[in-house]
Amino acid sequence: MRPAETMDEARLRTYDVATALVAIRAKLVPILLAGVGLGLIGLIYALSLQGTFKAEAVIYPRVPAFSDDAFDPRVLVDTVPDPLTSYAELADLDQIARETSRALGGTPDPIEVDEDVTIKSTGGLISIEAEAESPELAAELANTYARAAIASRRRAAISDVDRVQRNLQANLQDAPRGSPQARDLQRRIDDLNAYRDFQTGNTEQAQKAVAPAASGGRPIVSSTIGGAVAGVLIAIAAVLIADRIRPRIRDRRSAEAAFGAPVLTTITGDGDRAAVETLRAKLLTRPGHDPPRTLVLAPLENEPADRVARRLVAAVALSGRRAISIDADLASAGNPPGPGLAEVLEGEASRVAVTAALADNADSMGPGESARGVGDTAALLHRPAMKALLDDLTSTYELIVMTVPSPVASADAIPLVGEAEVTLAVVALGSLESDCRALAEEVRSVTGSLRGVVLVES
Repeated sequence: MRPAETMDEARLRTYDVATALVAIRAKLVPILLAGVGLGLIGLIYALSLQGTFKAEAVIYPRVPAFSDDAFDPRVLVDTVPDPLTSYAELADLDQIARETSRALGGTPDPIEVDEDVTIKSTGGLISIEAEAESPELAAELANTYARAAIASRRRAAISDVDRVQRNLQANLQDAPRGSPQARDLQRRIDDLNAYRDFQTGNTEQAQKAVAPAASGGRPIVSSTIGGAVAGVLIAIAAVLIADRIRPRIRDRRSAEAAFGAPVLTTITGDGDRAAVETLRAKLLTRPGHDPPRTLVLAPLENEPADRVARRLVAAVALSGRRAISIDADLASAGNPPGPGLAEVLEGEASRVAVTAALADNADSMGPGESARGVGDTAALLHRPAMKALLDDLTSTYELIVMTVPSPVASADAIPLVGEAEVTLAVVALGSLESDCRALAEEVRSVTGSLRGVVLVES
């Protein structure tokens, strides 16, 4: 048994649900548009069927096979394995549509007849379902089509008899005149003449169509709602499938491969003190290296880098060093409320006035509120006031931990990433490997190096 792997699998199963919700939330607009689109299709389809009526006529085809060898008109085979297939092969449906249109005075035309009539096989019978704008026309169309189909089969049967008669006539011409063979052939030809007059095509109408009492259209509301629901479900399935097949960060090894940097710790929850202590030890007690004074935590997307920073500052303070966390994500200005970094950079407040105590030797500074009215927050962080603030803080604190917005998504992070001695990436398990590589490349383009990665489990 491998308990570590079992734990990772359980974590990833839990995270997969969250990842799916994130993927759906990220594609919410296309999903809703797909729902609206299919809903409109359902509405249009339902409206197109409103006011149409359907009527059904039924014919019973016994499809015969004539025996050419015996030239005997009584040799017939009435067993039909598939009535619809056999009927469609033996009947000229285009000709039937033309005759139906002609019998109805040309309206509908043959093409419309073909579109409005549906032929189905039901237990050895042929169902002819006609659709029209009035119940009377629907019934008339179905019955007229049935009569044309029966007439078509009668013509085909007569054609079969004529074909046999031609063969008999040819044999009669070759037979000696007055011979018994000639008399037998003539008798068969006479029998066929009588048989020809009684041909029905072995097809009869088993049920006449009657005018329907109700429209055959679909309900508008249910068709629209059904289409919308189907569209949303199809879009969600497509999003999840596309999202699942993209490579993701599943463990420490895949994270280190994507970032090209070591994973320093994995934080699994708010109370994971051991993981934070591991991070503190790896940062501040590297043999042969002085501990860094300025550190930037760069998230990939929405990872709680500020929470990691505060917990790291608290852990550093417990070791006897003074530390401060600064939330430099000015896009989140006003959360938490109150003055902060933005007011200091604009000269509206002093550093001491906006600093809050987290614990002994541990302080914090929020993003402030005035940055909400600043269009270019990156330029605000690039002001000389920012460098002066860092110089002031390094004279008071032994470690300054700054959190910035994602360098991939925002230019606000670039000035601070360039000023910091050490930059760490903060990434959640389940993040896309391509996004992680983009974050690593962005950080290295500014600082030349990425010290390590902090994995976070939601």
